Amino acid sequence: APHETAAMGVHRSYQITNVFPNSTVLENVRVAAQAAGPDAATAWRNAGQLDRYREEAASILARVGLGERAHEPASALSHGAKRSLEIGVALAGDPDLLLLDEPTAGVSSESVDRVVDLIEDVATDHAVLLVEHNMDIVMEVSDRVVVLNQGAVIADDEPAAVRDDPAVQKAYLGGYEPG
Repeated sequence: APHETAAMGVHRSYQITNVFPNSTVLENVRVAAQAAGPDAATAWRNAGQLDRYREEAASILARVGLGERAHEPASALSHGAKRSLEIGVALAGDPDLLLLDEPTAGVSSESVDRVVDLIEDVATDHAVLLVEHNMDIVMEVSDRVVVLNQGAVIADDEPAAVRDDPAVQKAYLGGYEPG
């Protein structure tokens, strides 16, 4: 079950952005931090009494580049900023493993660099498993790439070796050239 997976230290962001649009950016992350903490069962408690979760949320928002937008409704964010918010929500509770499903899907080209920078930052202190179809991003941010084709692993190596693997070329890349 999702709550059991989260309790094991695995948090994730979805391909389709999933935030509370009518809540503030801060509240989206605060609720996630509270859900991962010992006060998870106190959802009906006055949020004003939950300073440690607000502080954790503010710290996460600063990390994902949304600190100055903490008090705006999540609905006011661009798609790229919502992707950053969702990564912030996934970071709440300090997971051991962060699963990112298509974190740049639908993000404007201007915002992609910010999302890539965020992934690289998060990877300094969290294990990150990235599902991504943008090969430039995969090759840029990955230490290791595992390629599946019809449910079977066809390559598992460093990015350069995977890029040059004939089976990967045939299945996915079709003559991929960086850049």
